[in-house]
Amino acid sequence: MLLFGKKDKPDPYEIVKERWKTSFNFLDKKRFAIQKDDTYESGIEKNKFFLTLKKKNHFAWVLSEPNRYANFCLEGDIEFHPDNKHSAAGFIFRYINEENFYYFLISNKGFFRFDVVFNGNPLVRIDWTESPHISDSTNSIRIIARDTYFSFYVDDEWIAELEDDMLFKGQIGFAAQNYNDKPEAHFYLKEFSLESRDIEIEKHFERWTSYIPQEPEARIRLAKTLYAMEAYTAASIQIKKALRHKKPTADDFFLFGEMCVNMGMHELALETIDKCLSLEPSRTAAIQEKANILYLLNKTIEARDFILGKISLFEDNATIYNLLGNCEYSIGNFEKAFAAYETACSIQDTMPIFMVNTARAADMNGNKEKAIEYYLKASTLFFKEEAFDELYPIFARLEKLDSVNDDVRGLAGKILFQEQKRDEAEEIFDDLIKKGCNDSGIFYLNGLIKKDKGEIKNALKDFKKACELEESFYLYWLRLGEVKYLAGENPEKELEKAMELKPEDPWVLNQYGLYLLNKKDYKEANEYFARALEKASGETDIAIDIAINLSQSHYNLGQMDEAFQVLASEDFEGKSKIYNQRGNLFTQDKKFKKAINEYKKALKIEPENPAYLENCAEACIEVDMIMQAEEYLTKLYDISPTPSVLNLIGYLSLIKREWVRAGVAFQEGLEKDPGNTTIMINLANLYLDRSDYQKSMEWINKVLEKEPENEIAQRIKKNIRNKFEKNLLCATCGREWWVAKTIPPQSLGTIHGEPPGEAPAGKCENCGKIYCIECAQKHLKEKRFVCPDCDKYLKLSDDWLKYLLIEAIKKADVEKADVEKVDVEKVDVEKVDVEKVDVEKVDVEKVDVEKVDVEKADVEKVDAEKADEEKTSVEKS
Repeated sequence: MLLFGKKDKPDPYEIVKERWKTSFNFLDKKRFAIQKDDTYESGIEKNKFFLTLKKKNHFAWVLSEPNRYANFCLEGDIEFHPDNKHSAAGFIFRYINEENFYYFLISNKGFFRFDVVFNGNPLVRIDWTESPHISDSTNSIRIIARDTYFSFYVDDEWIAELEDDMLFKGQIGFAAQNYNDKPEAHFYLKEFSLESRDIEIEKHFERWTSYIPQEPEARIRLAKTLYAMEAYTAASIQIKKALRHKKPTADDFFLFGEMCVNMGMHELALETIDKCLSLEPSRTAAIQEKANILYLLNKTIEARDFILGKISLFEDNATIYNLLGNCEYSIGNFEKAFAAYETACSIQDTMPIFMVNTARAADMNGNKEKAIEYYLKASTLFFKEEAFDELYPIFARLEKLDSVNDDVRGLAGKILFQEQKRDEAEEIFDDLIKKGCNDSGIFYLNGLIKKDKGEIKNALKDFKKACELEESFYLYWLRLGEVKYLAGENPEKELEKAMELKPEDPWVLNQYGLYLLNKKDYKEANEYFARALEKASGETDIAIDIAINLSQSHYNLGQMDEAFQVLASEDFEGKSKIYNQRGNLFTQDKKFKKAINEYKKALKIEPENPAYLENCAEACIEVDMIMQAEEYLTKLYDISPTPSVLNLIGYLSLIKREWVRAGVAFQEGLEKDPGNTTIMINLANLYLDRSDYQKSMEWINKVLEKEPENEIAQRIKKNIRNKFEKNLLCATCGREWWVAKTIPPQSLGTIHGEPPGEAPAGKCENCGKIYCIECAQKHLKEKRFVCPDCDKYLKLSDDWLKYLLIEAIKKADVEKADVEKVDVEKVDVEKVDVEKVDVEKVDVEKVDVEKVDVEKADVEKVDAEKADEEKTSVEKS
């Protein structure tokens, strides 16, 4: 018999039913894992279990040993360190894996929340809700989970309950979240107990849900949160429970009435709003809601009369006049409906639905002119809101009213633009602009079309006109600034104007940050991106793009940790763009294997995203993962064979020594983008590897013509020269010449013209030194160049020197050629007196001939005696 035999390990899939309690003292069993890495650390100190987070915007947890629980009552005392900034702590439960679990958190600012992560997607169950019972120091938390029911308590006070059926069993853990205020936060779990036995669970459930009273105010707070989340049924349950234990106020009735409206329970909503008005008869929001409910109940006349009886309370309320118009329209009073709708438009001229209603009423009343006017106003507003689907029914009606109207044609162009039929839209826009169109939207869209076609000057012209026509619309100034930047002009004034018009717009702040980023003003760019990200709160898609820019500016400032922390927000979890940017940061830091892991996460979400495939392929090439890179590039070639993709295919082929394939890829890339210097450099490298001197030098010179300071091209040119050329130096001034090692025999023949000073004068046969003409002309003997050291004649004794002299003379002759390109080989080089040439210019206006052959116009000097005889003959006649 083994008295101290090993205890069997629990089955990880078994539901454990037990009571477990710990104070984290020396003798207690340590169930929570003790862990440490770069981002968090857990352990035990002074009879407390601690969890420390070491970065901003970080969520982490520590699981207990792998016991699984279904129903349970969990209790724990959580303490926030006094030095913590904004942070939260709580428990994770029914944890299956990193992609499936529940968690409940309280923050040190007095709020709580409840969420579930299901298949990697975070789903909010109760959004942040304030509770007076949550302190910024120590809080006693209780969670009861019974099948699909969950209830939450702080210091024995009920704060929330909810039904949810996503997950039914899993592990327990201690969890914490640090936010953006401070890079480190500390949390402590002082006491912990867990009860999972069925009988005890029922006892806890009955006690805390049936016998312990809940504050009605807590239920009202929860109801407001659920209502804001559009969980109307759950919200109405909470407010009903609250009203059983308190005297209802006007606020309570109004909140419940709003919920009933949203649930389609209009009769009950009307009854509840009437109760609200019995307590506060002049509550305008309730009066307006009652009118709305009457209309929804098809009590149209009653709704109209009710509004007219209260209309004096709503002189500046566009919504109530629109509702009055709806009532009149429903009973066929189109003239009165038009008047009510038009009043709504005059009060609030930025609501396109008011304009549509006004147009419809005018249309039904036979007022064609007003109908067209308001339909067009509505279309302009919908266009600015990018609500393009709303334009189709408007356009259909306008076509019937007046299809040849230029404003209607303009709307047709806008719809074509939205349908990606840019050429057709451009044709209409160009025609309307020629006719003197004054629609700023048309100039704006036409500018976008021109910009996408690369017609930057025309785009600039259109955007400027859009800004002139409507100076108060920030988007026009924003786009004008972007295009000015593309045109090489300073866009600061336009971007500042956009910020003046919409200073809190995250996209405007982001664009100005990008301008500063491109100027390499990283510090100031960082400030604008940070402001933009703050303003983009709640707009996840925009926030992601801004966060990516902010992380890049952090990286450019050398702040690697901050660059990654920006991307660590829980709102960005599971977003492919974030994984891609993390990969980009690792790539810039030369940590290619880490980059590949991030790119693969992005590709798991978007398997055919060309940018992610290209980034991953490039990183694979860097670490010699050739087959993996080949796989990505093959897929990319089918999806998006861009010049950069073709360049990568060519580069990979170079590595694999597949010369022909590399050449084909590079040439195809240059066909798509003839000015791509990166491809030209790689093509020069290809010819260098293939020992093709002429072509390698030709391509590298093309690069240096476009980008004289390109360091890579300069380095490759040096490699080409070292391999194929001979380097000669002037022994006096150090002037350098490069000439091909292998050249055909050179013959000087007769040299016409004066050789330039930079040409070689010759080589001393005695010492072997070479001198340029500029240096050698200081040492002459019998009008011939001599070596200043040996006093021996300099000779053009080898073909390299002869070639260099001939090329220098050709170059000098070309530089002397006047205006038009002259074929150097056809120039009969004799010194021409330029003054004489000017004298012989013929007055073209006096020449009464057709096109004259230039060769016949080259007149030799006429014999003077013959000229005299002709003169005498003329006098006699």
